[in-house]
Amino acid sequence: VLGLVLLVVAFVELFTSLNHISNVKAHAEVFKNQTLPSVATIRSLEMNVIQVQQWLTDISATRGLDGLNDGFDMAAEQARAFEKNLSVLLELNPGLESDVLSLRSSFKEYYRVGQVMARAYIDNGPSEGNKTMASFDKSAASLHERLGDMASQIEALLSESMRVSMQDIDGLAAQSYVAIALLFGFLLVSGVGIQFLLISPLYKFKAVIELFNKGAANLSFRFGHKGNDEISSIA
Repeated sequence: VLGLVLLVVAFVELFTSLNHISNVKAHAEVFKNQTLPSVATIRSLEMNVIQVQQWLTDISATRGLDGLNDGFDMAAEQARAFEKNLSVLLELNPGLESDVLSLRSSFKEYYRVGQVMARAYIDNGPSEGNKTMASFDKSAASLHERLGDMASQIEALLSESMRVSMQDIDGLAAQSYVAIALLFGFLLVSGVGIQFLLISPLYKFKAVIELFNKGAANLSFRFGHKGNDEISSIA
């Protein structure tokens, strides 16, 4: 009975371990298909913002002279890339929609103010351009702050995903150890039971047969085995 109980409990532990394996697989899929792409997208957004600032600042400094007049085009290209990456981030994290929309609004203001600044430098020189610099710096700081908040949220999702995955892995390992121990216990109890119920009586029975062969025993001989098995009936 003890062996049967150990076997049942071992199978229950194995079933629970399979559930942990399923959870680990599910979290790995989320990590691969959502969390890691989200982290990469945030980094791309940060790079888009930096590039917009760089191109608008460059054309403000050169004032589009000597063929250095592609700043607006390159900034526009980065702005389009920002919008594309933002859409990807929203697709990956629908629950962050309000934050994504707020980030989009901040970027549009940042880009607008940056263009105004660049135009002021080109059309009217540093005396007018410098007047818009503070406004551009302010919008840039606001945008970077929102990007930082978004990055923190994504990193929090990453940390939680890692924590839950490690928890499931630890649970899987622990229950696997328990299942192995229970199976070992089942084998041990079964072995002892077989030894006690079958092998030992058979050895006693063999000894009696040998006594019969030597003429040292007769049909009234008893070899002291007690139980409810077939050997007991002839003991």
